[in-house]
Amino acid sequence: FTAGSTTGPDGTASGTKVQVTATGGANAYRQIAGVPAAPITFHMLVKKGSGATDGNRFAIYNASTGSDVLSISINYDTLAIAYGVGSSGASIAQLSNGWLRVTLTASSGISAGNTINVYTGYVGASETASEYFYFWNWQVEAGSTASSPIITAGSTVTRAVDSIKIAKTDFPWNGGTGTLTVDGVVTTPTTDATHLFVVPRSGQTHVSTFKWVPA
Repeated sequence: FTAGSTTGPDGTASGTKVQVTATGGANAYRQIAGVPAAPITFHMLVKKGSGATDGNRFAIYNASTGSDVLSISINYDTLAIAYGVGSSGASIAQLSNGWLRVTLTASSGISAGNTINVYTGYVGASETASEYFYFWNWQVEAGSTASSPIITAGSTVTRAVDSIKIAKTDFPWNGGTGTLTVDGVVTTPTTDATHLFVVPRSGQTHVSTFKWVPA
């Protein structure tokens, strides 16, 4: 692991290079005890390194039951997803500067109190010395959707209420004529002269999905 080896999605030198040091089985995982029952969502930001299929495997393993819950491999160039275990629950979102957000949601196979392993890039298969990929932040959370990164830096933090600001020039604003839906509920848009603001529904603190459909 080489920290600060590339520009991260936050614009700073925060990307970590994860490189295989010797040919053979390679693992990169974190174990988490006492998780809630499924659904559980594991997501991470990764970037192509030495090749389109290097450091390209991701998985959730239930260490309490000794069972693979969900595993995939991806192609960094084509963004294709191939399932090793399971047949749904994975997605890829393209971010800036080549970064991808890979998301795995386990909808079953995990009970409250279980211990799980989450794998990023390498899942124990044989890998070739010197191959690598880049990594920035991973997160595991209850529920079936991935939220924005909650940076804990070794201590518990409270996540702030979501507040999303989008320049009107970045999408078909259409003079404000259209329909804004936030988490499935039609909402009156809040704007200023240049931006649309998306905030959680009344009584909520986070936004899972939103959609603007111009008329």
